[in-house]
This record gives sequence, structure tokens and C-alpha cells, in this order.
Amino acid sequence: MKQWIFIALGVCCSLVGGLFFAISFFIWFYFDNPYSEGFSLPFVITFLLMIIIGTWMVIRNRKQLRQIEQEGLEKRILTAIQANAGQVTAAEVAVLAGCTLEQATAQLDQLCEKGMGELQVTDGGKLVYQFTGFAQASDKATARSPLEP
Repeated sequence: MKQWIFIALGVCCSLVGGLFFAISFFIWFYFDNPYSEGFSLPFVITFLLMIIIGTWMVIRNRKQLRQIEQEGLEKRILTAIQANAGQVTAAEVAVLAGCTLEQATAQLDQLCEKGMGELQVTDGGKLVYQFTGFAQASDKATARSPLEP
């Protein structure tokens, strides 16, 4: 939510800065007034800085917003995997995580590349993603220290 506010502020800052930059540049460049050089040049620089700062705010916060959305998608996909005991298809994940089939497939492939799971093919030719990082309750009950014999 905070990113949207900063994006809006950045857009407003850039637009206002651009408008006043154009006006002050016009006054500074075209009027042959002895006072216009000392008066308009600082305004031209100030409004140019407003454009730069506004653009920086928009770019920075859009990147943060995309990162937050990506993290949220990954969490929803991991929740969908956990709900299916670590064995899912891309279509199941897309439905449960509320994303497109392409996004689900891309995320599942990335998780497999990280070594969290593997892609398997059923006898019918369907692709199933198997993730072993989600232990069943019975497996958790038998867990012990790796140092114990």
C-alpha cells in the first residue's frame, strides 16, 4: 500500500516539476529581461530536480511492489504445495494460488531448479511436481538428531 502512495507522489512530483520546468525554462531562455537570468535559472534547476526525484520514486517503488507481489505469489504456491502433501500439478497450483498457469509453471520450475523438488511424469503423460521438503506428521514424529546413532 505504501508503495502506491510513493508512486503517486512521484508521478505528481514529476508532472508538476515538468510543467514548471518548461515554464521557467521558457522564461529564462526567451525573455531578454536582466532579472530573468538570476530569477529563472534556480527555478529551472529546482524543477529539473523535481522531475529526477519524482522519476526515481516511481521506478524504485514499482520495483519494490513487484518484489512484494512475487514474494506473495511464492508463499501462496508453497501453501498450495503443502496442502497437497508435496505432490501437485501446475493446474492445481494455479487454482489454489490464484495465479495463471504460466506463473504457476514458472514458479514450480524455479523451485525444482533450487533443488526443492523434482518433475515427474505419470503413466498417462501428465507432469507432476514432487516436493520432498514437506514432511508428513508421521515423519515429523519420528525425527531425531542427526548426531544420535
